[in-house]
Amino acid sequence: MLEALEEITEKCLISEMRAKGKGILHQMKTFEFIFCLTMMQPILEMILKVSAVLQTENLDLLTAMSIVKSLKSSLSSMRSSPQDEEFHKVLKKAVTMCEENNIIIPKIKNRKVSCKMDDTPLSQ
Repeated sequence: MLEALEEITEKCLISEMRAKGKGILHQMKTFEFIFCLTMMQPILEMILKVSAVLQTENLDLLTAMSIVKSLKSSLSSMRSSPQDEEFHKVLKKAVTMCEENNIIIPKIKNRKVSCKMDDTPLSQ
């Protein structure tokens, strides 16, 4: 995809298309984009698997509900993994990708974690 955008920015005769291509290319070469891409990959993979199963013809309602509940549980476990284990895996993978592609990695600040627990369903 990057190669296609680079070709557009270099060879396209329409200046507006070149400008848009440069803008998209610039955004794709940021740590933030790489991190979001890396964060979304496992989530979207899980959703894709569930989506495929939910589209089968001979699926009954109980099985469908069970599969969706399992997906919700998997996503929740990713979110609340011990000591942000999942977050650090994603961060490490994003940093590696950025280093391989000579993308600037900003200084990463430690996250502030709220010590207040809220179990109300409206806030989830």
